Amino acid sequence: ARSLVPEFILYWKETNQAAREGQIDIIPNMGFTAERKAFMDFTPPYETFRINYYIRSTSSIRSLETLKNPTIGVVTTNKARFILEQKGIYKLIEVNSFGDLAWKLIAGDVDIIAMPEPVMNKLMQRSGLTDHVKTLGKPLVEIKRGIAVTKGRPELLQLIRSQMSDFIVSQEYR
Repeated sequence: ARSLVPEFILYWKETNQAAREGQIDIIPNMGFTAERKAFMDFTPPYETFRINYYIRSTSSIRSLETLKNPTIGVVTTNKARFILEQKGIYKLIEVNSFGDLAWKLIAGDVDIIAMPEPVMNKLMQRSGLTDHVKTLGKPLVEIKRGIAVTKGRPELLQLIRSQMSDFIVSQEYR
């Protein structure tokens, strides 16, 4: 029998595997993907954001389409890497964190990076460097996020859904 006392476990790279193996009941903020829908159920989305391409504000690059085989920086565990690998037309430089990725761009180690817009905005605001980067072209993808519940837990999913409908219109959510 499962305990009614919640246990919080921090996962990062292993999240999907732990969810597949039934070690996780709830993931509070997970992007909707076809792969994840195979082993998780989702609440309605409460957030949508873009993964954008970024360049330095002084860059002469005008569009991704005009570059032949561009090199793009990505975070190893981020969805951007998987999407770009599937396209197979870019050389990728992988790093382990969004902070490292942003600094590679600022330093000129890479000309283009792909990363989630909210993360980039927060990093640039914290560092006071918002005027040092700009987006390039259209977003790579738009991601919807919600609360994920392991398949086979319909009562838990329904409980969370019932609480969310009031919450997402509340002042606390805003």
